[in-house]
Amino acid sequence: MQQINKKRKGTTLAEVMIALIIIGIIGAITVPVLKKHTQREETITKLKKSLMTMEQLIDAAIIDQGDINNGMDVRWNMDNLFTRYMIPEMQIARNCSVQDETQGGDGTGADTSKCFPDTIYNLDGTESNIAVQNAVVLMDGTSIGNMGMDFYVDLNGPTEPNVDGVDIFHFVFTNVDRNESTNEPGDWKFLPEGHAKEITDANWRINYW
Repeated sequence: MQQINKKRKGTTLAEVMIALIIIGIIGAITVPVLKKHTQREETITKLKKSLMTMEQLIDAAIIDQGDINNGMDVRWNMDNLFTRYMIPEMQIARNCSVQDETQGGDGTGADTSKCFPDTIYNLDGTESNIAVQNAVVLMDGTSIGNMGMDFYVDLNGPTEPNVDGVDIFHFVFTNVDRNESTNEPGDWKFLPEGHAKEITDANWRINYW
């Protein structure tokens, strides 16, 4: 009886190396994409929470202090809105706001760099002109700062990257639908500006990085 010898074909080292190289290439392409997607989703979640927090602070201040009479009266103005009405409603880890004389302070300013970054960058690496006169760090690590009616949130506090549109976003507290002819006050809202507006206009999606 003739015996037929069959050679068993195994995987060669070269084939294993090729497979590993292919897996490495796929990983090198996929991992950064997944990481960026995760970062975008986390940013959106934190940004929504920050906007909701500021809106709730105004609502709480109105309950405690009375309505914003006819828009913004002598009690509610751009100089004391943040320090006198919003801050008392906050759960604060650190306060770097102006020391209001009516609150027992001496009317002097504070070092906002301990709550909000001094140097902020644009997406292209150039230095931004964003600056705040008051700032706080909330218990969740988010920073909120203002310059008049311009409000900025830093989603991870004063730590890096400190980039406008990445961890820092701009909102303006403004009157919406006010009727000048009938003197109806309308509503006061935080409207997104800059990259925050790009995100909300895109149905809460980040498309620019």
